Amino acid sequence: MYRVLFSSFVVTSGLMIGAIVIRIQQYGLTIDRYLVGSLITWIVVMGLGCVIWPTRRWMIGLGSFVIIIALSIYS
Repeated sequence: MYRVLFSSFVVTSGLMIGAIVIRIQQYGLTIDRYLVGSLITWIVVMGLGCVIWPTRRWMIGLGSFVIIIALSIYS
């Protein structure tokens, strides 16, 4: 089930990334678009981590969330 769920997240995330890239090319980068890109990245990392290590879901979720937040603050 994790693989099916991750696959659906990857497809949806790919479509969202494509839409965000088109929007950034047209209108430029804003904080809202940056936040959506960060959330998409977190969804993919969380999904991939849960497929690889299904017993450590909470660690993957917390760790990846902290990393995304740190990168967002740094940028």
